[in-house]
Amino acid sequence: MIGLSMMLIGGMIRVTAMLAPASEDSSAPMEKRNAWAGAGVSVAIALLTPLVWTIWQPRWLPWPLESYINGVHTYGTPQAWLFPIFPWAGFAFFGMTAGFVVLSDWARHREGLLRTACRCWRSNADAGRGCFEHSRFHLPPWLEPVHDFWHTSLAFFVVRVGMLLVILWMSSLWCARGWGQRGFSPLIQLGQTSLLVYWVHIEFVYGKFSIVPKRVSTQG
Repeated sequence: MIGLSMMLIGGMIRVTAMLAPASEDSSAPMEKRNAWAGAGVSVAIALLTPLVWTIWQPRWLPWPLESYINGVHTYGTPQAWLFPIFPWAGFAFFGMTAGFVVLSDWARHREGLLRTACRCWRSNADAGRGCFEHSRFHLPPWLEPVHDFWHTSLAFFVVRVGMLLVILWMSSLWCARGWGQRGFSPLIQLGQTSLLVYWVHIEFVYGKFSIVPKRVSTQG
């Protein structure tokens, strides 16, 4: 899903470049266009997830292909422990938006404002988590036939985006104060070896080194 999301993002950037006016000679409008495109696709994925997991399941596809869309595997219903496009690619497209915003000239001259915005989003998302969790926030039935806060709801998607933004805020603060250039930088090292860290954690969670008790089969 990581690789597929990166390819989808590359395709989106190519589409926005094709739609750009021929007379455009500055990178600033392209950055803005890519940021808005990423945000739009991210929101669309989050809004469509409840439908794709319920009444819009693409059952006409072979299950290996359908699994990439909603994580159905061979069980007939989407499985929460898988990572399909809906909703997980939405976070990748939000990352696309954040990347183009952070690297823009506008953000370079407003780093303090950007860090404050990230922190406020996280605070508001966390403060609203209680009412979201207690089902006080629902999309219309035609968008959310079944309310599942922990897996498909827009509310939980917003909360998780807030968690990612607080990491962005901490990283920006770390770099702004020059800590990343004082000898060994754990953030730089984590970024350079992120795939290795991801692989090792998968081995501990799901693989042969898992510390989680294995499920014992009861079939004879």
